[in-house]
Amino acid sequence: TTNNVSTLSPSGEESYAPLYTEENTQFVMTDKHKLVLDIMEKNKRWYADVQNTLTEAECCECFSRAGLYMNEETFPDTAVNEKLLPKAKEAWELLRATNRLSEECPQEMSELFQRAMAQGKPMGEF
Repeated sequence: TTNNVSTLSPSGEESYAPLYTEENTQFVMTDKHKLVLDIMEKNKRWYADVQNTLTEAECCECFSRAGLYMNEETFPDTAVNEKLLPKAKEAWELLRATNRLSEECPQEMSELFQRAMAQGKPMGEF
């Protein structure tokens, strides 16, 4: 499937051609693409796990604390309660790894995102 995003052509006329298609999102899979896919899979597994083991509020607490301390060198043991600490710290590690890859592999992330859009997948699901 493709997305049917309406765009304006250079002449200003509306066009319903898909923005991303299988044809215009071709690329050669590299080790960098695989690194991005790997961290996205880890993020997906973390999210599925916390959805099954924590309340919605606890999930939000883990992720918000991960974001709060993202730029810190270590995740403080006092950031959340003892029950949430392992999942919050894991979220922090994943968030830092994802952020690092977004800086190191912007082209590969963009290519994977465009390919996912061409295939009709939601954002973040490569």
